[in-house]
Amino acid sequence: MFASGDGIFAQLPFIKSLTEDSKRAAIKTRRIKLVWQTEEYHGQLQQWMQSILDDEEVSLELLDISIHIPAEADESNLSKVVEVADSKVRKIGNRLKVIRDIPDVESYVQLEMKEPRRDVAVTVSGFEKLREEVRSQVLATGRLNVQLFELDFQPQRVFQHRGGTAA
Repeated sequence: MFASGDGIFAQLPFIKSLTEDSKRAAIKTRRIKLVWQTEEYHGQLQQWMQSILDDEEVSLELLDISIHIPAEADESNLSKVVEVADSKVRKIGNRLKVIRDIPDVESYVQLEMKEPRRDVAVTVSGFEKLREEVRSQVLATGRLNVQLFELDFQPQRVFQHRGGTAA
């Protein structure tokens, strides 16, 4: 799952549904990787993320969240948990990483392609540049068992960053 900016709000219902279904053993989902690029991380989003992270019924292996905050982001929009980070990647608990860089989409896609027989669904709700990069990397896998879903809601701002980090 890839999101940027307000695109996270399009991903939240899917994450909630998948985690609830996994608790009831109603789905075969083995892993949910959320990569979110944002310049703001506070308030209700932080509380929502924490509620999922604290849910003991959600398997530790199921959910992995990487929040990417570009190094140039205004620090006044970030929570204290991000401000105190000394390194580029700050691990918070077993499921959450906060990275002070843009996402390396190619690395994230390749990490999920390690098991060639596993079906993979990739969803994206993000700025145009992120959507193009995700689309390009999914097509580059050449695998028929990988599906890309561009969600109905797509935010309309463009990040001007290149490069990135995967964690």
